[in-house]
Amino acid sequence: MGTASELTLAEARERREKAVRHLAAQRDPGPLMSAAARRQQEQTKAGVPKFLEAARAYIVDAAPGFKSKKTVQAWNRALLHYAKPLHDKPINAITTDDVADVLKPVWRTRLETARKLRWRLEAVFAEAIPKGFRNTAPNGEMIHIKNPAQWDDNLAALAAFRKANNRRPTKVRHHSSLPYKELPSFYLDLEKRESSAASAMRLAILTACRTSEILGARWNEINFELSLWTIPAYRMKADREHQVPLSDPANELLRTIARFEGHPFVFVGKDKEHHLSNMSMLMLLRRMGRTDITPHGFRSTFRTWAQECTSFPREVAEMALAHLVGSAVERSYAHSNLLEKRKELMAKWAEFVLGR
Repeated sequence: MGTASELTLAEARERREKAVRHLAAQRDPGPLMSAAARRQQEQTKAGVPKFLEAARAYIVDAAPGFKSKKTVQAWNRALLHYAKPLHDKPINAITTDDVADVLKPVWRTRLETARKLRWRLEAVFAEAIPKGFRNTAPNGEMIHIKNPAQWDDNLAALAAFRKANNRRPTKVRHHSSLPYKELPSFYLDLEKRESSAASAMRLAILTACRTSEILGARWNEINFELSLWTIPAYRMKADREHQVPLSDPANELLRTIARFEGHPFVFVGKDKEHHLSNMSMLMLLRRMGRTDITPHGFRSTFRTWAQECTSFPREVAEMALAHLVGSAVERSYAHSNLLEKRKELMAKWAEFVLGR
């Protein structure tokens, strides 16, 4: 009938009653629609995209906000592979049953993948609704605007999803870590190796940072004078800027790494546009005969050491790992990043790592 900016509630009710009378007399209630609503209906009839077209358009629009190329690949895999049965259907012809048919095979075998697929489908339909592509059915009739991939009051009511969604969660598999007492001797062995991967792993150990944060490190993020490494929000898991205090050994290590003109990355890859491979540290561990641990596991080693061997508060160790500490309310009042205390903690950690 129109939007709230065009009509009062009383006027909308009056038009609705007229529309009901028109329908009862088998007359078209279309003339009662506002001019804007009629224009939108005509536009929708003229160019309703198929699902594949809408999905690709969504990915292109959303890609600038994604963290990495891997995220784009994950969206493409979900919408272009798993949702293939929907590709040739107009976006306004897809029903909840259609979405359910796509989800069911995945839901039964790969629950987490299915959950991500569902909310990605929901995102595509959510963008189609305000564009007017879900307002009119293929036969030209006005339809109730509904997101067919919506969970609440929709898919959640179906028995197939209820049963799978309530099953016991899969046991979490943690990254294999090195016992902290073995770390000094391991690090000593690591110091004897001169590869970029070895330097990257040494920095990962000394800073307790994630593999992706280490490999993506850029020279312009590092302040040698302040012994501070500032990782921008877009490279962090929690989408928040993270300041890493560099202990003396970490600072010295970075100073020994050669810089290449025109190359922004600390750990150089095959060309100027790429950093060291994501698999480089894992392959180094294999060459060292340590298939029992992972690069990410050194963060766990650090956390265990901090808990068992120091008196630093839990919050300091958690912030060193760039974990969100406390509830959203607590974080809104906590404006300190505990940098000074973290400097002390990382200095102690470096002393331990180097066997001092």
